[in-house]
Amino acid sequence: MRFPVLSLLGTLLAVLAIARMAMLVLHEPMLAFANQYDMLRTGACVGLYPDLPAAKRDVPTPEAPLELYRLGPRTPEVCYWGSEAILAGMVVAKQRVLGQTDAPFAALRQLGILKLVLAAIAIAAFAITLWRFPAASLLHGLVALLVLADPVVTLWMQTLYTEYPICLGIYILVGSLVAAVLREAMGWTVAIGAAIGIGLAAYAKKQFFLLPIVLMAVAAPRLWATSRRQLALPVIVALGALAWHAAVPRPPGIAQANRVDTYLAMILAVSDELPRTVAALGLPAHCADLAGANWYLPQGEDLNAACPEALALPSTAFLRLAMSEPRTLARAVVRTIPGTQNPLVGNWGQVAGMKWGTLAVEPLWVQSVIGPLVTSVPARWAIAMVLVACALGLPALVLWSATFLRGGKAQAHPFACYVAMLVLIVGYALDTTVFGDGTADTGRHNLVGVLAMTALVPAVLCGLLLVKEVRSRFHVGVGVASLVALGIAGVLTYWAWHQPLAIDAVDQPSTLQVPRQGFVIQGWALDPIGVKIVRVRSGDRVAELRADQMTTSVDVANVYPSYPGAKSARFAIPIPSDWLAQPEVKLSLQVENARGTTSEVMRRRVLPR
Repeated sequence: MRFPVLSLLGTLLAVLAIARMAMLVLHEPMLAFANQYDMLRTGACVGLYPDLPAAKRDVPTPEAPLELYRLGPRTPEVCYWGSEAILAGMVVAKQRVLGQTDAPFAALRQLGILKLVLAAIAIAAFAITLWRFPAASLLHGLVALLVLADPVVTLWMQTLYTEYPICLGIYILVGSLVAAVLREAMGWTVAIGAAIGIGLAAYAKKQFFLLPIVLMAVAAPRLWATSRRQLALPVIVALGALAWHAAVPRPPGIAQANRVDTYLAMILAVSDELPRTVAALGLPAHCADLAGANWYLPQGEDLNAACPEALALPSTAFLRLAMSEPRTLARAVVRTIPGTQNPLVGNWGQVAGMKWGTLAVEPLWVQSVIGPLVTSVPARWAIAMVLVACALGLPALVLWSATFLRGGKAQAHPFACYVAMLVLIVGYALDTTVFGDGTADTGRHNLVGVLAMTALVPAVLCGLLLVKEVRSRFHVGVGVASLVALGIAGVLTYWAWHQPLAIDAVDQPSTLQVPRQGFVIQGWALDPIGVKIVRVRSGDRVAELRADQMTTSVDVANVYPSYPGAKSARFAIPIPSDWLAQPEVKLSLQVENARGTTSEVMRRRVLPR
């Protein structure tokens, strides 16, 4: 019996991936991302809560993950039903049937083992399915070990967040579609696998409910002639996600927070013609004075009273700017990119029993490869890398079209499908992060996009193995398309580097009323090019602080390590009493970067008393 060397190597890498995932899940102490308020939305669905006094049960504990949970009554009003809640429900059902219902138990450890078993089954199934295709088998092994088994993914296994079912589901869906295209037919087993992947990802949260349809559109043309009936199954499951998210009630605060963080904190903050942008969104003019405010730092305002129209915007309202202000939307996208660079989050503890513990205190084999690698790229070059990754869609489309219309040997068309899917995931995840969640937790919401970019690296390298299997005229077409793509990415990068892309947070004052004798406005500011000056303006009055006067900000650097000056990003600018003679004073916070580009990152008003 002949054993292809590449398939053997790919299978070995897949086995190592399962082994590493198991070691991380079973590690003592437990490794996971710390409990935040959002985990309550899953636990409330099934009655699973931290083993804490009742008064502290719903309080975030970002300093460390909690190991022990206990059962309690469901809380439907804050429940966010999805695939993660269903997985957690299995652990709860096991405890109710086989365990003690009134005793604390290691719920997250058991949930991690359940997710480990699901991942191991999927990895092993693909290793067997792809054995006949050596290059694909090797690529699968590399992705399983370097991406799926990395702590940036596995740390989500022992949480109640939706990130892990999304990552696992997209992995299963993409693997199923590639396996089907390799065989030029989708068997029922593969169709069921694709449906399971869709169920995990599209039903986890609303952000990814359309992605499976986008990915299936890439593979369906080659499979339509041979597998229409089988394709119907994942299509039905994908369409079911639309109905699911439309029908299942969600806590109202989620939608309101997303609208504020998208429209006030993101889109209005990057507009260079604020009155026009506000009018195009259908907001009243006074909402312009809230540009830069977010759900957690509303600048002392009651947003329900100050700009309730923003809270009521539909999730698709940004499309109103597509024709009139495409630059505003593009600027919002590139401004968000550096903030998505840290897949290890940075402001949550990761080691149970250790306050603010990180993987740095653990052995070398525990360390993430993706996290340090991605965050080591300077912020401005991260923008370039994402634009290049998106531009790779052009040569992928050329190869996909050519091998579909003219026919390609062996694995050329499936490879084109795979690269095209990865590029679409990068773009989809980033766009839905920007226009779905805005400024909040961008590293978490764009995790799938970062993983897809990481997977593109071994994909391009393995693609070299397929060169001899593609006709020479295809080489020319793909080569020309690649050069054009790089040229487009270069032009867009040059444009992006000259845009106002600074980000900030103002911590103080947190109230609308301020002392008439003066106060200090405090916060932090970053820019991909580097901060030069931070200014506060009020009419003709200006107060400013140079970069060399800014102070230490270790907490900011943990979340945004790729920005220049992240370790000294805090500012404190005194506002003198002579600014505060009027009953209401309007302030504007501006950041000038090293190139001289100025970003107006925040507007707010204060009421001197």
